[in-house]
Amino acid sequence: MLSGALLFTSLPFNIANAQEVKVPELKTDYRESVNPELAKLDPNLASYKAEEKVRVIVELSEEPIIDKATESGISVPELSQGAFRAQEKAISDEQSTAKSDLANKGVELVEKDKFSVAINGFSA
Repeated sequence: MLSGALLFTSLPFNIANAQEVKVPELKTDYRESVNPELAKLDPNLASYKAEEKVRVIVELSEEPIIDKATESGISVPELSQGAFRAQEKAISDEQSTAKSDLANKGVELVEKDKFSVAINGFSA
C-alpha cells in the first residue's frame, strides 16, 4: 500500500457518514503484487512490513462535485440542494462499491474520512 497525504482545503467535506469497515486480513504478502510503476511513487514501499498498517487516500474515477459544478459554469455554493445531493449520492455509491470490492478481495480497511467536493475518495 502507498502512504497518502491528506488534502486540506477550505471546501466542506462530507465526513459525517464515515464508518469503520472491518474485513478479513489479506492472506498474501502485498509486496509480491505491487505494480512496479506504483512503487516508483513511494520509494519506501518495499520497506513496509506485510503486517504494517498505513493510511492511504483512495481516489475514485467519478468526478468530484467541484468538477461537475465547474463544467456547468457555476461554483459549488451555487448548486441547488437537489443537484448537490444527487452528485453526492452518486459519489457515495461509487465509494461503497469500491469498499465492497476491496473487502471481497480480503483487503483490511478501516475508513477514516470520505471526500466528495474537492476529490472523490476516502481515506483508510
